[in-house]
Amino acid sequence: MRELRPGVVSVVLVNFKGTDDTLTCIRELQAADWPAERLEIIVVENDSGDEFAGPLRDSALDFRLIETGANLGFTGGCNRGVAESTGEYVAFLNNDARPDPAWIRAAVATFERDQGVGAVASKVLDWDGVNVDFTEASITWYGMGYKPHAGQPDTGEWTTERDVLFGTGAAMFIRATVFEELGGFDDRYFMFYDDVDLGWRLNLLGWTMRYQPASIAFHKHHASMKAFGEFRETYLLERNALFTLYKNLGDDELDRVLPAAIALAIRRAVGRGELDSTQLDLRRKGDDRQAGMPVSRMTMAGVFAVDQFVEQLPSLAETRREVQRTRRRSDRELRHLFGNVDEPAYPIAAYLDGYARILAALDPAAFHTRRRILMVVADVADARRQSELARRLAVDHAVRMVGIDVTPLPDDTYEVASAEAGGLAAHEEWAQLCIAPLSLVESIPELASSNKPFVLTVLAGDLDSLSDSDSAGVRERLLAETDFVLVDSDETRCRWLGMQWATGRLTRSFSGASLSVAVLPAVAQERDADGDVASVQWVGSRSPAVHAMVLEAVAALASDAVTLVDGAEPPTLATIVDASDVESALAVGEAVLRSAAAGSPIIALGSGPIADRVAADGLGLVVETVTAESVAAAITSLARGGRAGFSQRLEAVREGIVGTADLTALIEFCLRPTRGGRPVSSPPAPPGALEPTPFAADQRAVVPVASRARAAYHRYVPTAIRGRITRWRA
Repeated sequence: MRELRPGVVSVVLVNFKGTDDTLTCIRELQAADWPAERLEIIVVENDSGDEFAGPLRDSALDFRLIETGANLGFTGGCNRGVAESTGEYVAFLNNDARPDPAWIRAAVATFERDQGVGAVASKVLDWDGVNVDFTEASITWYGMGYKPHAGQPDTGEWTTERDVLFGTGAAMFIRATVFEELGGFDDRYFMFYDDVDLGWRLNLLGWTMRYQPASIAFHKHHASMKAFGEFRETYLLERNALFTLYKNLGDDELDRVLPAAIALAIRRAVGRGELDSTQLDLRRKGDDRQAGMPVSRMTMAGVFAVDQFVEQLPSLAETRREVQRTRRRSDRELRHLFGNVDEPAYPIAAYLDGYARILAALDPAAFHTRRRILMVVADVADARRQSELARRLAVDHAVRMVGIDVTPLPDDTYEVASAEAGGLAAHEEWAQLCIAPLSLVESIPELASSNKPFVLTVLAGDLDSLSDSDSAGVRERLLAETDFVLVDSDETRCRWLGMQWATGRLTRSFSGASLSVAVLPAVAQERDADGDVASVQWVGSRSPAVHAMVLEAVAALASDAVTLVDGAEPPTLATIVDASDVESALAVGEAVLRSAAAGSPIIALGSGPIADRVAADGLGLVVETVTAESVAAAITSLARGGRAGFSQRLEAVREGIVGTADLTALIEFCLRPTRGGRPVSSPPAPPGALEPTPFAADQRAVVPVASRARAAYHRYVPTAIRGRITRWRA
């Protein structure tokens, strides 16, 4: 590997018969707000001829000239330039573009702020800075990348940094090490969609492509293609779209999408040439002695593109194997970066009619992995409770509800089945994610030993068993590895999060993407702050001496209207806990969060992990030397205004663990599940995974159903496309 210079930006310009533009671009780069000693400009001359290469050789401007001796295209020219660069960061800038003075500085600052950013996509406007060239990235389900707002006036609304699938090769930056890890641009592309492919592969490897609106460039769009016929550009676009789709899309999606994409490419080709594809039908009269027929090059561009895709399949297959082997993110995880995949792109009436037919028959625009979600229910009541969730999830996924010794009522959106407690093996193997009651996960071996991500349904009585020493192994695994829990009340929510807090998993933020609890239904837990009596709650310890000191301290404050309440109601002043009672740590953790959520601070007695967490999280006072006097002093401190000092942190706790009846968070979790905070890649589908599966003789048959999403496509898409045809014809 070549030695790279830290902090240096190498800008690669590819020149092909555009020398005047290239020299203008170099002058603008040298005037940018960036130190000259940290700027390396490399011009790759793609065999334009002496008429164009001569002025570059003779120029007094400071840049390196690389003459290739052949037209390597944009991809080959960029790869050659990077191979001879020395910068930590590489920038690609079209030679017919000019940078804003802050173009480099804004991009480098983005890299330095976030080490997970592998590339930066610049905001690109037209040459006059009036209309948008690039502010967002989208890709169609058939592989064509596009810029949603290209040609629209720059209204100033695209000013927020965000992650994108790709940046435009007209102006973008990438870490030199990441470019090398990706193997550079795919040289088979020559030009067009090479930037889409690079960005997609970068995201698959776990890097981020960040759109930076402060890094601006101005571009003369596609000036280099003016000398060639439109059919050549069409050929490259059609061919390279298939290349991109085939290499990068996951197995499940590719199996469904690729046949539809090829069929659509042929339909576009026929539509561009305004051909009648029924003219060779035997039912049509014609003179069969005439072997030839007039066909436009625009039609042949699409046909040749498909044929060249076939020609390149051996080498593309090797590349695909490597891309899929090294991928760290699933297609579903990237789906939010794809934008609107249902975009026909070409206003050709016959083509749009075919587009609608393909969508209705093959449903390729879903463009994501349908996860296999197993919902295990304990009884009919549990099945009814989960039925709405199952219907919501069935829009995106294959959902199977299995009752233990009971068959759930049939539903037209998901499968139902029955199994004995020991007969879940086939179902668990089929599933990629499980939703099950905590009580069943503890008691059914197939669930207890499963390595799939879980959504647990936790009822109030379920947590009592987790306190038993016999359940210690199951308890530790579930607390450490379960990232989403559905509970029946705020009380259960606080108990679960209290366990998480006591074991150290729930951090100071009390919330996070890898740990979520939803309350169904949500039960508001408001503290009655009225009345003159200040109450404290004691979470008992096994030490009679400590208990006696707490009672003595409260008794000494009787004249100050301080009273002791039991655990049936939250205290108005404070909760006193024995932080040194290791054996009661889980119960103490539950009490701490229940009290904090109600707005009452904690008085932690003694030392240990619980006391350390109370102090670190700012939830109350710690009394290390425990006497009746020190406990009374702590209570008095809170009663006389000290309680206000903890109000902000207590409110943060309340906001961080508040329950919700909204299923959105759970639906998002099922799209991108985690286990123990770590993303989970989907295991390969067993044979016939998305088809009704034959089960053992003692299991009832699965009821196969049609996907609600597919039915919606059948109803909606043809109407929408026909509406587009009508508008375009008008």
